[in-house]
Amino acid sequence: EPSDDGRTSFVAALQLLLVPCTVRLEDACPRVAYSASRCLQHLVPLLAQAPASAAAGAGRASAGEEAVELLQRREREGMSFEQFVLPFVALLQPLGDEPIAVRRLELCRAYLAEAAAAVAADVVSNSAIALVSGAPP
Repeated sequence: EPSDDGRTSFVAALQLLLVPCTVRLEDACPRVAYSASRCLQHLVPLLAQAPASAAAGAGRASAGEEAVELLQRREREGMSFEQFVLPFVALLQPLGDEPIAVRRLELCRAYLAEAAAAVAADVVSNSAIALVSGAPP
């Protein structure tokens, strides 16, 4: 039987997987996006059952089920990432666990900074190509 500390560490590791898997749903590589989706399909029910999850809180028994449904609806209906991400992550936020919320925000910030840098680099690259070719950017 695993110790409580072992379970707590395992649940914390699962919690930290949520944001990276969620942002990878938007990966340019279809294989990565598919893998992230499959990971979330397994991860969300586990997080919903974890004692520290929002789903385990009083009156929130269906939060995990809502998160599973939202994930399925996103795939079925082609829901935009912007409409999906905040409600999805909020449904699985552990009650009273501010450190995990802070860590998730740090992960989101790092991802957004990386994405912004990639967009800026792409704009510069496209502008340089346009200058060389004489075409408008």
